[in-house]
Amino acid sequence: MFGDAFSIMENMRFLAHIFLLVTPAVACGQEAGTAFQQARRLQQAGQWSDAERAYKQYVKLHGATPEALANLGAVLVHEEKYEEAISKYRAALKLAPKLTPIRMNLGLAYLKSGNRALALQQFTAYLREDPGNRQVMQLRAMTLLDLERFAEAAKDYSTLMPTDDVSVIIGLATAYLRLEQPAEARQALEPLLARDSAEAELLLAQALIADGRVPEARNALEQAQRLNPKLPSLHFHLGAIYWKQQDTDAAIAEWRKELEADPAGFQPNYTLGAALALSSADAKEAEMLLRKAIAVKPRNATALYQLAKLVWQRSKSEEAISLLDRSVQVDPRYREAHYLLGTVYQTLGRKQEAAREFALIRRLSESEVKRTRDIFESVR
Repeated sequence: MFGDAFSIMENMRFLAHIFLLVTPAVACGQEAGTAFQQARRLQQAGQWSDAERAYKQYVKLHGATPEALANLGAVLVHEEKYEEAISKYRAALKLAPKLTPIRMNLGLAYLKSGNRALALQQFTAYLREDPGNRQVMQLRAMTLLDLERFAEAAKDYSTLMPTDDVSVIIGLATAYLRLEQPAEARQALEPLLARDSAEAELLLAQALIADGRVPEARNALEQAQRLNPKLPSLHFHLGAIYWKQQDTDAAIAEWRKELEADPAGFQPNYTLGAALALSSADAKEAEMLLRKAIAVKPRNATALYQLAKLVWQRSKSEEAISLLDRSVQVDPRYREAHYLLGTVYQTLGRKQEAAREFALIRRLSESEVKRTRDIFESVR
């Protein structure tokens, strides 16, 4: 698989923070009501630091209410103080477990903080109480997609169809692509293709690549480029097309453009590094790029294997063993990594360890033994 058109966090642009903005159910007199309303006005005006102080002062003087804590949590999310926001939302839920909208806010805070598993718990709990809420259904689908639970994501997105919402259509197509169902992905994208959507053309290209229809995929990518020359991952996919057509120089040129656009990303660093290593174009640069990729994703089995192979070829360094050990810990069925590890042990005279690795390879299923892993299949 050649990666996604965009990530879940980019997809969240359409989501506004959910403010409760209600008066406390049990006000503590006129003074409390006035203080609460003042905090609300500051919040609505986007004066986040002033609103934070006002809500905290309200809680200090008049006591914690679910509404004040929940609104304070929303303010803290705007200030990117996610852990504190989560604490306030949880306290609000403890006071009012049936106040379901807080769960959506709490899920969003978890999502923003990077804790997708706990975000999923909150969205699922919300939907038990309000199963028809489309916004929370979409949030859960997005979260499942990012957790790589693709079948569940496709199911959730399907319940939101038909729709004119671009993010839902692309989310469903992405889930199908990850499930290696290119025909279903293409069908999902058809409403967008009629609108001249660069993102849809990019995902269509992925579906066509997966289906082995490389010339058509290239046409889709060229159309995406015409519609949006700055589309993220466009040059990565163009490079993948050239690579499949065995035009190594053109592929590397496209991947250099992708790296220029996203110098800190895993995808461009890994892809260009692996390509340079395989083409023997510049082993030193390849090693540098692969190390940068692993710094971003330390548990990517394929990147660890590619770096280990390069390190061993260049210097016969025993660092290769450490890298390969990490690779097979992540993916115990990674035949190529086990084979290289056995070869390294054998070269170093560590016969027992070499024998162990070769025996393990023989125990792998016939389908795994016959399969040659694409160096780009793990790129996300």
